[in-house]
Amino acid sequence: MLRGTDYYAIYRGRIFREAFTGADSVGLTLPPGTQRTDFPDATEFGEGQRGPWARVPAGALERRWREVVHARWHGTEVEIRRVLPDGRAVLGYSGGPAIATQLGMEGDQYNLWTAIAPPEEIEITRIETAVLTL
Repeated sequence: MLRGTDYYAIYRGRIFREAFTGADSVGLTLPPGTQRTDFPDATEFGEGQRGPWARVPAGALERRWREVVHARWHGTEVEIRRVLPDGRAVLGYSGGPAIATQLGMEGDQYNLWTAIAPPEEIEITRIETAVLTL
C-alpha cells in the first residue's frame, strides 16, 4: 500500500494524518470507524477536504512529523504527493520539461510537474522524516 507525503501525529497511541494546524491545536483526520468518544481532548469536530476531523490541543499529542515519500516511476525519481481513494498516486516531479513531457506529466518546472499513476508502476525508494515540535 502506498502512502503519500504528509503530516502525521500520534494521539493516544494511534497515528493520524493531520488535516490542519492551528496556533496551539491540530486537526486530526478521522479514519472510517473512528468514534468521537475516541477523542476526549477534542475541542471541535468538523468535515473538510480530507473527511471528518477532530481538533485537539497540540499538548495532547505524543509526537508530530512530516514524511516526504520518494519513489521511482518509469525510471524517474518522483515524490508521491498523495494517494487517491482508488489507490492511484499523484506524483510530483521538479525536473526539466524534456523528461516530464516524455512521461506525459502536466505542469511546469516552476510549479511542479504532476501525473497520476497506478501503484503497480511505482517503487518507493526512500522516506524522509522530519520530527516537528509539539
